[in-house]
Amino acid sequence: MATKRPKKRVRNPSGATASPVVVVSRSIKDLPRLLLFVRAGGRCEFDGCNDYLLQHPLTLTPGNFAQMAHIIAFKEDGPRGNAALRPSYINDVGNLMLLCPQCHKLIDDHPEQYPVSVLQKYKEAHEDRILLVTGLGPDRKTTIVQLKARIAGQAIAIPVEQVTKAVAPRYPTDAKGHLIDLTAINAEGKAFIDEAFDSRIRGIGCSLESGCFGQPNGFYLGQVAQASFDFAKGLQRLGSLSIPRRRQFNTKHQARRGLKSRIH
Repeated sequence: MATKRPKKRVRNPSGATASPVVVVSRSIKDLPRLLLFVRAGGRCEFDGCNDYLLQHPLTLTPGNFAQMAHIIAFKEDGPRGNAALRPSYINDVGNLMLLCPQCHKLIDDHPEQYPVSVLQKYKEAHEDRILLVTGLGPDRKTTIVQLKARIAGQAIAIPVEQVTKAVAPRYPTDAKGHLIDLTAINAEGKAFIDEAFDSRIRGIGCSLESGCFGQPNGFYLGQVAQASFDFAKGLQRLGSLSIPRRRQFNTKHQARRGLKSRIH
């Protein structure tokens, strides 16, 4: 009776016997490493720390001063290593936190105070905040509010090019903007101020219906109305002066502005 020959073990090219056990290295691959640093913003993810880890805190020398810590330890006998749900890949970015050396030592020396659930909340909150903050682009749009009135009986027009240049580096939401036109008012003195405020400036709030100011903001509108009111008074006062008095007024106004800027 013929006996069965034992099956030969498959050997790899190096001659070692192949093993079904997958050896996991402590070395973290490039993609999880990159994702962790980006999601953490290069900062310590321990709640309340937030230290920037890509430069020395004292000398400000650029460098990598971060440590990648396992939430569930690499080994089962390590900090939080006996967790019920160990990830299939222990070096997955979801199981890693970017920490400064001090916070890394703290969580591993006191695993009972910093269990898996706590560290996962720290990580999630930090990375959500970084994603939100870095997702806020600079707001370069602005709404132009232009007040137009007569000066010495003449209406002054401001070209769009000068308006655009004046608000740089921001950009107008549209070329027309919002015009408060007071040139049709022929009254003078207090009558001019009262009519301007009642018929034009007080009506700024109505522009919210058309959406030219975007989200309604009562405080902002109050500031615009007050500024327009003050400007209208200044125009009326300047327009009522004679040419020599007007030059004297401008000289005093410029001197006051220069003194104020030196004080600040």
